[in-house]
Amino acid sequence: SDIEPGAQYMSDISYTADVGKYITDYQVIQCHQEMDLYHHWLRCRNSREENVVNLLADAKTAMENDKYFLISFFTPTFGHAVTGIGMADGLWTYNGISYDKCILTLDSNVVDQLTGAKGFSEKTCIYINSETNQFCIPAYDCNSENESDIFSIADEKLLNYRGTINPSVSIDTDISLINKFMIYNRNLSDLSITATNIDGTTYDGIEDSYVNYMVSPTDTYYFLDGSAFHIESTNVQDKESIFLTHVINERRHAIAEATGDDASFDFDDRLVKISSLNNNEIEYGIDIRFNEGEYNFTPHNWFYFNGITDGKVWVEQTDEGMIISGDNGVKCHFYSWDIELSEEGNPIEIQQNQRACTITASDSIMISFNNNELIFKTDSDRDGIYESEQQKGDANADGVINASDASQILAGYADTSSGKICYLNDNICDYDNDGFINASDASKVLAYYADISSGKN
Repeated sequence: SDIEPGAQYMSDISYTADVGKYITDYQVIQCHQEMDLYHHWLRCRNSREENVVNLLADAKTAMENDKYFLISFFTPTFGHAVTGIGMADGLWTYNGISYDKCILTLDSNVVDQLTGAKGFSEKTCIYINSETNQFCIPAYDCNSENESDIFSIADEKLLNYRGTINPSVSIDTDISLINKFMIYNRNLSDLSITATNIDGTTYDGIEDSYVNYMVSPTDTYYFLDGSAFHIESTNVQDKESIFLTHVINERRHAIAEATGDDASFDFDDRLVKISSLNNNEIEYGIDIRFNEGEYNFTPHNWFYFNGITDGKVWVEQTDEGMIISGDNGVKCHFYSWDIELSEEGNPIEIQQNQRACTITASDSIMISFNNNELIFKTDSDRDGIYESEQQKGDANADGVINASDASQILAGYADTSSGKICYLNDNICDYDNDGFINASDASKVLAYYADISSGKN
């Protein structure tokens, strides 16, 4: 009745442009980070049999309360979601198996060829043997015998989270410590995951995780509880292969990748670290996207670092900005973007107000913003407080200008001259402002250092 006055059932509603908008809005809900995380976590946390038992319970409760609910299913090659609208008792047989329960569904894939009506078909209903918990959806070759999965969500508050009609603004289930990992280009024997609980205890993230979802022999999803995670690649023969990991929770979405020799990855609530296990040079990428309200130091909520290391490099979120550090220094490209949101909180444009630069630091550097302009701050006394804005000429971002900066500029100039990537910051290292970084800038930085050393400046 919120959609059409007097309507009691879906069949009472006429299709209009406004109704079409509602349908689109509620399809989008499935893509919201919290819903996506909960949806897939729920699928993996129980066995197939437990999910069938829960489906029957949700269908029974929905029938008693005259409500609809969400059903998702996955075959080895296909995934889909339908609306549960009721349950019937009877006796049906498919492929020699008897079923005594039928979950009635509305399916957006169903179209009556004569009337054009959408929604219901006997073949797209879900048939269940309530004693063995076997299930079957004839139209999709989805059944318990071919490794298919099925599960349901009947929580109205969750289903209408950020919705269009009387939306709920929160969900009851705490997903703050649920993390979704999508690991690509690695067989299960090629990696290990150590998960750390909030109380400090650890467990094997592969052996003791919820049922994992294998997309392909080399692509796997894991859903893990915990506050910190260590992921390590092992037994890798192809040293040019890419190990790509996503970790998603309700606070942020982080992606880490490394190309080259064996690498390890560490995640916690504020930090992403990539390490070269054999101290050989690897190329890395760290991509972090924060949810609205999970950052307060910038208008931006999307940050990307791409560089090289032969040791460890890590990115940390603080209240003042993003800090990138390395045990052997930092050499990387940096990008940031805004994600423009509508009044309803839905993404409109994802690459607004892009900022880009290159970064070189002997130890670490903080990236912050002032009126949407990039600000780089240094911690010269290594006390963890980044109190000084990086000075022009401070090529290695250690908080002082000396001969090391002149050497850093010369090394960057040599890289450029030989066709290698130069990671020097143009604004900092073009000391004479002629539009080029070369030996002249190094010479003038060295002259400035000589002057201040002798007390002239």
